[in-house]
Amino acid sequence: MTGNGELLLTSFGGIYEVPVNGEYIVDTGHIVAFEKSLTFNIGKANPSWWGAFLGGEGLVCRFQGQGKVYCQTHNPGAFGQLVGPQLPPRK
Repeated sequence: MTGNGELLLTSFGGIYEVPVNGEYIVDTGHIVAFEKSLTFNIGKANPSWWGAFLGGEGLVCRFQGQGKVYCQTHNPGAFGQLVGPQLPPRK
């Protein structure tokens, strides 16, 4: 984002910064934001579409250049442990 004003970012888990100097590959489900100094390509994680989706990776983003990527921890297990006890009991 550029300009003046407020910005709200949300994520599934904590946000961590990844400095990129060259290339960085990350699952698309973990990306929150990135600096415009980076270029990127989205592609499959595995050479075959079948292997990419069966392997659970699906699509990845290949960032290139110099800048920062902000990723989310995206940890469903930890989320379940945190939220689970707050849910009403099953009937």
